[in-house]
Amino acid sequence: MYYWRAKIGMAIPSDGSVTDMEFLKIAPEGVYLATTRILHEERGSFESEYLLRSAQQIENAVRILVETEPNVIAVIGDILPIYLEDADIGISKRLQKITDLPILLSLRNEVEAVKALDIKNLAIATPYAESLNQAFKNFFVRNDVNVVKIKGLGINKGLEVDKLPPERAYSLSKELFSEAPEADGVLIACGNFRSLEIISRLEEDLRVPVTTANQAAFWAWLRAVKIREPIKGYGKLLEML
Repeated sequence: MYYWRAKIGMAIPSDGSVTDMEFLKIAPEGVYLATTRILHEERGSFESEYLLRSAQQIENAVRILVETEPNVIAVIGDILPIYLEDADIGISKRLQKITDLPILLSLRNEVEAVKALDIKNLAIATPYAESLNQAFKNFFVRNDVNVVKIKGLGINKGLEVDKLPPERAYSLSKELFSEAPEADGVLIACGNFRSLEIISRLEEDLRVPVTTANQAAFWAWLRAVKIREPIKGYGKLLEML
């Protein structure tokens, strides 16, 4: 069988096309990814009403994944629960009524990755518009992460984000860092914002740790299934496994 070390169940928004492809680049041998989709209407609209509708679909996706008998379940989409009360905590409580399996949420993965990298003054690069950026920033602040700057591209649909080349994530991060010299680390948000392959180059050029939504997710998944196999070439965080 292909999952002789671990099977990870992943629920991803219907507009997503990057996370699973990036995981295939770094997946250790014997780790299998079972996937299903979370309906995200209007081509992955970032408007609050569509994000709330998608958040309500997460439970159905998790029920499907439970039937695949994974070791853990991962929910991709760092902004899906952003407008819900308690955000990730509220969703976690609902999902725990469905399964006893560990549930790994993107927002929580990102917070834990930032803390593992010992980032004290965080700069966040996103593809999002300003209103969403503020909600995103507020979540990190509530979780004891000091955000010194957040900068977005003003994109309003997920299907527009996955058309961006990784070079755009690189240039946005450098612009952001130049505007926040006090930052000692960078987070590139959004699992649909292709950026895995530019993490190491950014860390070399900025001389600070860099994490992304997907890198933080992969780190959390592999730790959860107790695979401690350092992965080279994709940033400091994965080398710390």
